Amino acid sequence: MEKFERIYWNPRYTVYDDVIDRQHQKLFAITNKLIDKYESDSEECYDVLSDLVEYLSEHFKTEQVVMMKLRFWAYEKHIKDHQRFIDKIEDFIKKYQNGQVCLTTEILTFLRDWIFSHTTKEDLKFGELLKISRRV
Repeated sequence: MEKFERIYWNPRYTVYDDVIDRQHQKLFAITNKLIDKYESDSEECYDVLSDLVEYLSEHFKTEQVVMMKLRFWAYEKHIKDHQRFIDKIEDFIKKYQNGQVCLTTEILTFLRDWIFSHTTKEDLKFGELLKISRRV
């Protein structure tokens, strides 16, 4: 079985909002837990994946409120990115429940890479706006 690289929080990923930063740290932890379960061939993968989707939904709502308050210039695109990601994962879960697919390295890599990239690149865009707004 392929070994996966874990994702780790680094203070340079801050968006200057304590709640969102803690949520990002938890997303990294849940993603790493999913990798651990996958590598140990655990039956708990589905439960962790479901927890991840549930937590992402909560997290995305938190981000959306903050972005609206900031009048973030890329708000609509950011929301669409969130929705496309959730739709893709929910579609996978339905297929997984129906026995049509299993958790593969491709899906796990997609999840890990999207979460890491989104939180360390896309979210930093509104993080800069938060940083500036809090200086005033």
